[in-house]
Amino acid sequence: MCVAAVQPDPATCTNVWLRQLGDGSIAVAMVNNGADAATVTCDAACFAQASIPASVGSLVVRDLWAHANVTTLVRGPGGGFSFAANVTGDGGSNLYRMFPVV
Repeated sequence: MCVAAVQPDPATCTNVWLRQLGDGSIAVAMVNNGADAATVTCDAACFAQASIPASVGSLVVRDLWAHANVTTLVRGPGGGFSFAANVTGDGGSNLYRMFPVV
């Protein structure tokens, strides 16, 4: 899968970029080019771009800047995942690696 911009939000000047890695984990970058901090969301449509197998029931989210696991995402009622994070303004970014749990 190629890296692709997913869910650009012109109203808040934010973007979510994600890519499935060779080991099955998912790299997610959230970027905020607006002047103020913003909540950036990767919803089910966003995660669908990573083609996560249906056998994956949850994702462990690791914040790569903080070097710590921050949460575990569980598939929602519609079968997808959703994740939101606060990202500082003026080019702020958050970078995560999400590990599938079967």
